[in-house]
Amino acid sequence: MLIWWRGPGAASDLTGVPHGVLRREQLEALCDHTTLLRQAQEQAQALLAHAHEQAEAVRARAQQDAEALWAQAQSRIEAACEEGRAEGERQAAVAWHERQAGHLVQQADAVRGLHEKLAEVVTSAVERIVHSGDRAALFQRAMRSVQSLSRSATALTLKVHPDDAQAARDGIDSVAALQTAGLSVEVVADPALPVGSCVFESDLGVVDASLDIQLTALRQAMSRAVRRAVAED
Repeated sequence: MLIWWRGPGAASDLTGVPHGVLRREQLEALCDHTTLLRQAQEQAQALLAHAHEQAEAVRARAQQDAEALWAQAQSRIEAACEEGRAEGERQAAVAWHERQAGHLVQQADAVRGLHEKLAEVVTSAVERIVHSGDRAALFQRAMRSVQSLSRSATALTLKVHPDDAQAARDGIDSVAALQTAGLSVEVVADPALPVGSCVFESDLGVVDASLDIQLTALRQAMSRAVRRAVAED
């Protein structure tokens, strides 16, 4: 049996068979070949579609990963910026407090210097007044400052420099309380003592009420007053 086979065109020879004439067995082989070709094309299209799907899935995952990495990077950048800003503010605050502390120290030093200068001026003025004042009055005040020693004593000795002996006697004689108590105070001139010395002796003990001692006590009192004033400021 022979089959006449022609392609779409009048002069076409699609089968590779001369004159388009096929035998029956050749036709069966051609049909099998066509079926295989169609199946191959279908498989190729399926593979291509699957490849497209896989490529799209990979692209989608890559896009998601890229977006996640970008978000993570942005978060780290923002955290670093916030940390840097906080650290900058902390350093600025520390520097400001250091400057303020420095200013306070400078002010305290200046105030302390003013107080100390004032204390020196007051002490110097008092010293000038004392040294230029009535010497008898100095011994009179010294006697009154040791009244606790004289109340229980039966006899009292006042040792002074020879240049201060007469002023000491005049000062002691002007203390009326001694006369009322009947206490006798003996003024003894001691050349070994410096001018301004005023040492009281009794059977109860010895009290040094010398001018230098009183002025030293005044300086110490002024120094304590300066420290209290600076601490309060």
